[in-house]
Amino acid sequence: MLNKREPLSDYEYAEIQQHPLIGYNILQIKILKEKEIDNIALYHHERIDGKGYPYGKRGEQIPLVAKIMSVADTYDAMTTKRPYRADLPIEYAIQQLRNGIGTHYDGEIVHAFISGR
Repeated sequence: MLNKREPLSDYEYAEIQQHPLIGYNILQIKILKEKEIDNIALYHHERIDGKGYPYGKRGEQIPLVAKIMSVADTYDAMTTKRPYRADLPIEYAIQQLRNGIGTHYDGEIVHAFISGR
């Protein structure tokens, strides 16, 4: 599905939304368990406003490492070329992160990411 050029069907989108749980379950069977890594896999698509997935966690319910990964993952997704679109300009990606402060992302993390890049 990651290489698909046309829009995802509802079924395919639902499958994509399962990847945090799948990643978490894979990490549970590893000999070296790192809770922070588990939390990144499980919660990196949660949103500050509670409208993310898989659990709809909000604000402080989301582990810090997952909030950080959410910002980094979004930036990477926008600035990396995909089979279905060209890479987006860095300035555009930064503006989208800023636009998502308070809904998608923690403002302190976005500001730290922008100032550190």
